[in-house]
Amino acid sequence: MLQQIPESEYALLQILWRIPAPASSGDILQNLPKDKHWKRTTVLTLLGRMTEKGILRADKDGRRLLYTPLVAQEDYQAAQTSDFLQRVHGGKLSSLVMALSANEAFSEDELDALKKLLEGGESK
Repeated sequence: MLQQIPESEYALLQILWRIPAPASSGDILQNLPKDKHWKRTTVLTLLGRMTEKGILRADKDGRRLLYTPLVAQEDYQAAQTSDFLQRVHGGKLSSLVMALSANEAFSEDELDALKKLLEGGESK
């Protein structure tokens, strides 16, 4: 199972999923969200940790490193969703759906898509 990663590392991983890989630290810095005012050293530290954990691969390209995610976005999301469902809702999808619907988290379109999914049709 893929372990949950800290929010700061997840922010960098989201960038790497969005931009063409491999990417340099400069590419990543240019794509940081506006609310992230991280210095280059912070980004390099996080990238180093992520490489050590096996989340990223770092390949030398002259004097710089190019980073490639080793975890697919879909795989990470699926693992984290499954873990959340198990921890918070005892593995019961109905509990999650009831909690979401109690907070009016669904639009009419989303409810229609969910109904189609439950009936065995396409949800898109």
